[in-house]
Amino acid sequence: MGTPAGCFKPPYTEHTNNSKLRLTALLTLFFKLCLLRAKPQDLPASGLLTGAALAAYFLAGLMIALTQQSAGPAVLAALADSAVLALLTHTVLLLRKRPERLAQTLSALAGTGAVIQLIAWPLLATPALLGLLIWNLAINAHILRHALELRLGPAIFASVGFLLVSITVALALSPLSQGAS
Repeated sequence: MGTPAGCFKPPYTEHTNNSKLRLTALLTLFFKLCLLRAKPQDLPASGLLTGAALAAYFLAGLMIALTQQSAGPAVLAALADSAVLALLTHTVLLLRKRPERLAQTLSALAGTGAVIQLIAWPLLATPALLGLLIWNLAINAHILRHALELRLGPAIFASVGFLLVSITVALALSPLSQGAS
């Protein structure tokens, strides 16, 4: 028998086999998210996974930052970028009254962000980086569309907003902007 009228199945449910989910299955999910073939709700709602995805995002961001600046500013830039991602994700989920989706949404954004940054690392000085940026915007829009229950247009707008805030914070923290003051 189906779901009674007026009732609905919550779109985000905790993965039932958290203990049996292997690292390869998680990596596969992140790659499927990058290919827009999985949804953030396919990830387990796990604080441990969220922490691991954020750590991977931080480390991948640090690798890229170290190609452009010394260790101290690079650590600060990667840490700030990770904090901005977490804060923006938490804020938009609160605004949409979906705070229970934080673990899966942040895991999805940070995990796919780490994958994209690792792909971007060897492409830093090439025109291919622009294509990767557009792909990353599409991935984030896909994740935010599902997490926030938005149409594609507003999800793209939110994705671009995340990018603009991240760039603004990065520029504010960059050694060039501090030298100009």
